[in-house]
Amino acid sequence: MKINNIGGIMALLSIVFLAGCSTSNTSTSNPNDSDVNLTYNDLYNVDTSKRPLKVGKTIYKASDGYMSNSDQGYNNFSYVSKNNNSYELMAYSNDKFIFEDSYFQNGIMHSGSYASSIMFAAPETGDVTISGEILITEGASNSLSVFKNDTLIKEIIIEDGSKNLEIKLSLNKNDKLYFVLNSEGSCYFNPKIDYTNEKDRLIHQTIDGEYGDVHPYYDVKNKRMIMYYLSTGREINSAHEMFSTLATSSNDMTNFNQLELSKNKANPPSITTYYALGVYEDANGNYRSCFGMGNYVGNSKSTNLEYWENGEEPFENDEGMLDYHHRVKFGSDVYSGRDPHIYYDKDSEKYYCIVMNYYSSSVDKGSKGLAIYEGNKLGDYDSNNYYKALDTTGRGDPECPQLYKINDRYYIFYSIYGTGTSGNVGKLAYRIGDLNKSPLEVNWNEKEELYLDGGDLHAAQLCQVGDMFYMYGWLTSSPKKNIWGGTLNMSREVFQNENGTLGTRIDPTYKQLLNKGLIDKYSSFSDAPKQTNRSIVSLEFNNNEVTDTGIKVTSNGKTYFIGIKSLSGKDYLLISDNESNPLDFINIQLNEKITNYKLDVYLDGGYVEAFLNDQYGISSHVEFSEQYSVKLQNNDISSTFEKCSIYKLSNSQDILD
Repeated sequence: MKINNIGGIMALLSIVFLAGCSTSNTSTSNPNDSDVNLTYNDLYNVDTSKRPLKVGKTIYKASDGYMSNSDQGYNNFSYVSKNNNSYELMAYSNDKFIFEDSYFQNGIMHSGSYASSIMFAAPETGDVTISGEILITEGASNSLSVFKNDTLIKEIIIEDGSKNLEIKLSLNKNDKLYFVLNSEGSCYFNPKIDYTNEKDRLIHQTIDGEYGDVHPYYDVKNKRMIMYYLSTGREINSAHEMFSTLATSSNDMTNFNQLELSKNKANPPSITTYYALGVYEDANGNYRSCFGMGNYVGNSKSTNLEYWENGEEPFENDEGMLDYHHRVKFGSDVYSGRDPHIYYDKDSEKYYCIVMNYYSSSVDKGSKGLAIYEGNKLGDYDSNNYYKALDTTGRGDPECPQLYKINDRYYIFYSIYGTGTSGNVGKLAYRIGDLNKSPLEVNWNEKEELYLDGGDLHAAQLCQVGDMFYMYGWLTSSPKKNIWGGTLNMSREVFQNENGTLGTRIDPTYKQLLNKGLIDKYSSFSDAPKQTNRSIVSLEFNNNEVTDTGIKVTSNGKTYFIGIKSLSGKDYLLISDNESNPLDFINIQLNEKITNYKLDVYLDGGYVEAFLNDQYGISSHVEFSEQYSVKLQNNDISSTFEKCSIYKLSNSQDILD
């Protein structure tokens, strides 16, 4: 793992990898997300244990040799100093390999009087790909030389902080590779020698059967993101009924593995399929989830997020009738309801359940909207005094709604059916509540409808992570096809601006992890197209008037414009393959006038995610391969080019290198 300073690297490398929690059914003490101050670095865990011994034609990384290890030559890596044409093994002392004033420590090469070097001894004969990011941590610039035995293969000049290295080479058994930092200074470098030459795993991952509607929950205790989701019914390895609850988990916000869920056989949840989706913590520190049961909202409960039981707790009410804590009964004029979400506000000790209610037998064609039910600390809701918060009669259903308090405001979130692209449920919308007012005191119908994505990220949901928020949805597995279910977007933060609006971005630490070093640069808008593979294109420009600036990406015979357009006096961040109707695909309107633009476009196979000024984001799955031609586009004479660079995009295997 790397970050742009030595102290940051050392802090990150000191984090111990935490495995997924046990499936034990015993109760545990659960910290409340909102009570924990997490940093970005807390979200990305590094395995600092000693790596297992590797043999044969596989993938070797320098970290396989030095992680929790003081022996030279382990996993074919040694750390040496170079003086003229001779190499000297460094000795291990005080947690580093050192010779005179040169050293190697946790991925950092420091050259003093002698050049710090990494040596790899080839275990097999074969063709390899050598890759990695060289990141300057001390000094303005440097160069790194790659030698095969005594032959110089390549010298890399590092002038802009980092550089991506990629070399294809044939090795004989016992050949030695040397990576030499030539000048005084320091860099972080974790070279990878790959005998397999396997295709990179995309950051955008799917799973067996793909993700249906997702419901993320961050488990603070075990530092893992759990992605509860609905089965699409298309699983191959382990078939499940459509709409049943499944889950994956990740310790690094990128690589998700299947998480086994189970139910209490003696006291199972009152529904057998989607019994755990939107998860929250109750007043007593238990984990709970809710689900629609037609005319009420049911509840399930867990102590460890994996083992679930019935959460509707029976009691005798004041009339001597059987009633249930944590069951939300709908108002007498409600025909039915679905897609509930519950938020517990520990400050007021109240629960709020937001749900899509239908008020006539016409269901989606009749009177409908979002309703909010208030519950006390015991989880008892008053169905006679519920609040019809948002009327959506005549529009598509407001699916997958959520209600969250961010600082001193409540927000409602929903995805109107029909506002997305293929798959229909897209355009994550939100409305801003009034300062210091409960959600029942806000006139939501009068609030402006704003958006957090452009329409191809379907049924997106927010997730609270300490005092931060992240959002996830699914991108269709086949571009522009009306298929329910698909692939997760990249981990994306949502944050509050001073005026109450919300912004969305790749958080600063994740942005660094995704960037594996500079590949190429543009000098002006008129540069010829540049050829690249999976990459990040970062364009900066100024514009004081109208805007029609961005990049044109051609891949697999398809061309898309990704950038800023001004149409009918409104500015949009968009992805479009239709010049005559640029708003027919992915777009989000900008809430303010901008003059200084920074556009970051992530090209990951057929997946495209674009972010403007760390404030606006759009995601899409288009008909691209992993090879791209990138041309800058500027139809405005008022646009001033600042700089544009292409960086190597991490793959999911090397995200933490």
